[in-house]
Amino acid sequence: MSEDERILIDEFEKNSAETVRTSISEFKGKLYIDFRVWSAGAADSLGEVRPTKKGLTISTEILPDLLKAVQLAIRHVKGGGKVAEDGPQSDFPE
Repeated sequence: MSEDERILIDEFEKNSAETVRTSISEFKGKLYIDFRVWSAGAADSLGEVRPTKKGLTISTEILPDLLKAVQLAIRHVKGGGKVAEDGPQSDFPE
């Protein structure tokens, strides 16, 4: 993969004016995952959507940490949204 190449992995609608795109790119020999908000409000004169500053780019090395955080958030929401008094759960199964 060249440094100016992005591979689009997924895209979903955030709201009526914005989508979130997940892509993979390479920079200085390392792979990165980018979660970026794209907006029609940021459209150019041709009416194409453009990326916004809203987003998150992480090294693939910490992708498992992000996955763990998302899974904990899902568990929290499904559990009624109660916040544990002892902070983040440390017993999450790997």
